[in-house]
Amino acid sequence: MGPIAPMLAIMGPLLSAGMQVMGAFGAKDAGKANAKNIQVETDERVRRQGAEDLRQESRARAVSAASGVTTQGTPSSFMSNLMEENKAELDFLRQSGSSQASIAKGQGQQAFLGGLGGAAGTAAGAASGIGDAFGGKQKNRQDDWLYM
Repeated sequence: MGPIAPMLAIMGPLLSAGMQVMGAFGAKDAGKANAKNIQVETDERVRRQGAEDLRQESRARAVSAASGVTTQGTPSSFMSNLMEENKAELDFLRQSGSSQASIAKGQGQQAFLGGLGGAAGTAAGAASGIGDAFGGKQKNRQDDWLYM
């Protein structure tokens, strides 16, 4: 076995471990980016739904006013209920988006930790192979004059 073979035996696993670490950081960044995109999409859905809710409330007020009914009693109660329901819907959209963003970020974090764990395992395998690459079997301590 030439002098290059032991170096290749070490460098291959270490290079692989390095790539796993890079992948781990990439997965973490991707999780953060996905979470941010989900939040941006959620904010836009909330904005659009809020605008639609305002149009719906305006139409209800216009219909009520056109019918000649005063804004006390049933129409007022209806508008109050409509506005409460619209607010609840927007709150649900916000909470749902926040949960989805949190899940995406958590998945990126889990992939990051998995990548680091894989890199550590690969590096440990490389370390255990160093002795084999540079000398074969380990000495028996009983034969070593320092331990006599």
